[in-house]
Amino acid sequence: MRTSLLFLGVFLILCSCTKKKEIERKDLPVKVSVTDSLSFKGIIAVQPLFQAVSEDYVFFRDVGSPRVMVFEKSGQLMYDWAKKGDDPGAFMIVTDNLVCTPMGELVTHDAMKGIKSFSPSGELVFSKKSMVPPDSFHELVNLFRTSQVIKKDGELYLLHHRDHMMRDQVWDPGFFRNRKNLLMTNLESGDQVQLLPFPEESKFLNGKAFVFEDFRPVFFFDDKEQLLYLIFQNEAILYQYDFSGEQPELINRFPLDIPGFVGSVGEEFENLRYGRLKGEEFAARVLGMEKVGDNILVSYTRSATSEELRELEGVEDRSERRKKVNALRGKLNPEVLIFRGGEVLTYHVDMPEMAFDSFRVFDDEFWFMKPGTKEEEQEDFTVYRGKLIFED
Repeated sequence: MRTSLLFLGVFLILCSCTKKKEIERKDLPVKVSVTDSLSFKGIIAVQPLFQAVSEDYVFFRDVGSPRVMVFEKSGQLMYDWAKKGDDPGAFMIVTDNLVCTPMGELVTHDAMKGIKSFSPSGELVFSKKSMVPPDSFHELVNLFRTSQVIKKDGELYLLHHRDHMMRDQVWDPGFFRNRKNLLMTNLESGDQVQLLPFPEESKFLNGKAFVFEDFRPVFFFDDKEQLLYLIFQNEAILYQYDFSGEQPELINRFPLDIPGFVGSVGEEFENLRYGRLKGEEFAARVLGMEKVGDNILVSYTRSATSEELRELEGVEDRSERRKKVNALRGKLNPEVLIFRGGEVLTYHVDMPEMAFDSFRVFDDEFWFMKPGTKEEEQEDFTVYRGKLIFED
């Protein structure tokens, strides 16, 4: 009898320890508080989109054109240039959001034109064509970072997602088993390495087919710790890799248990066209990842509920349907969760109003724009800076 009770006690202790490892929802009160703003005047742009900050400059591009505007932090316009047509530095308007090197050079990446690096004045410094042409592109405009300049073994690389799918690819479960999801490009030699297959635990190895946006990765590489954090957009699992060697090695897997985040289970391959970009209109998505201090910040949207989707059924009037769709999108505005020390601290950060519901992080500061108030071209615009505040 004593032996049975002892066994039962040990069993309960083990169960208790296991539960403690699960991510719990704490909902600590956290906000981003505006600390400063920078004003930029006298430049006409259809939609200025803040992009990056260097030691000396603030970079913008104009949505709808391959145009870059470079300002001093005082607000003075220094350079205004565009790269299009037959220009060797031409890039597409659907390029990823721009990033900076430590030397202040601006890096563009799109799957058609490849990777380009420019001086602030627009001089082409580096160019590398993509490995293969794309079959799909980003559709949404936002400020989230989709690539990252990293340093390994004293050399600079651009770490970026493979936002393309090879033509003539066999479309079967082998596609997901064999796929590498990141590219790392040396910004001096142009050498490229494919990285990171799907982890064995990932749903993308379940034998089903998925739309492209489901498995596009968002990520952050910590240069100091040599750790890579990554999430696939429709899978609420944070993967942590040791990236001190040539290839990332998976060391941790953290299910995030995001409220209302319902991921796709996939479809049969014959029912899903190869290269299809989007799935359900109101699917759950992980949108971006940044690191502030020891905190991993994950921007996401939940799924629409069945009740919310039923409200759209049978609405044939275009104007009425548009109103209902916009109302639903308003309910699905992006949220930000904070992950630290193996657990989610909160699933909601109180954010200021932001253009495109998105932001960038530089030196632990949030940089963002406020929504515009008019549709015509703007001559004056402001960028705001903020800090992450844990409230008592």
